[in-house]
Order: sequence, then C-alpha cells, then structure tokens
Amino acid sequence: MSRRLAVRLPLLAALAVGLWLWQSSLFPQPRELLLRLPSRGPPLTRAELQLYAEGGELLKREERSFPGGGAPDQLRVEIALKRGRYLCRLFVEDASGGKRQLSRTVEVGDERTYELEPDAR
Repeated sequence: MSRRLAVRLPLLAALAVGLWLWQSSLFPQPRELLLRLPSRGPPLTRAELQLYAEGGELLKREERSFPGGGAPDQLRVEIALKRGRYLCRLFVEDASGGKRQLSRTVEVGDERTYELEPDAR
C-alpha cells in the first residue's frame, strides 16, 4: 500500500462512517407532514396543529388563520423527527364558528414525506 493511500484511507473511512451516522435513525431527520383539511361544510377560518411524541411530549404547535375562509386543501409542516410513532392533533374552526378536533397517529420510518388524513374525534 502506498503512503498516500495509507494517509487517505482513515480519512475516507471516517467520512463514510459520518455520512452513514448522519443518515441513520439515530438522529432526527427532516420530515414533511402533509395534513389534509376537511373539505365538507363551511370554509375553514383557523387551524391549530399539535404534534406529540409517543411519551406525550409536545414537539410542535402551529396556528394558522385563513381570512375569508380561503383555507388550502392541506397543511404542510416541516419538522425533524426520529423513527417512531407520533400523535398529530388538528383543531379546526369554520366560518360559522363550528369547531372540530381531528387526530391521527403516524408511524415515521425512512420516508421523508407523510400524508395524513386526520379522523374526527
């Protein structure tokens, strides 16, 4: 083995291990959650998202308003998550003042994007 290769080999090995660890499930990875909003009934004016870890810890809370009822078909949320099970709660309010709570459990694996259609509770 040449001297140049002997010097570079440990560096290349360390780089490969670092890249593998960075992409592994040991660390949170960027994820994208796409939550479908209810399309029936009066137009939505407000939505609040809460994302909980399996142990009940609140990881993310976001509120969004839709003046004039111009709510999109889905909410897009970006968050760094490890593999595991998470509870997503969605509280929506419509133009008539009606309020609903929706929820869905999501099992996070290797995918980057998860589409959720929360159920009424």
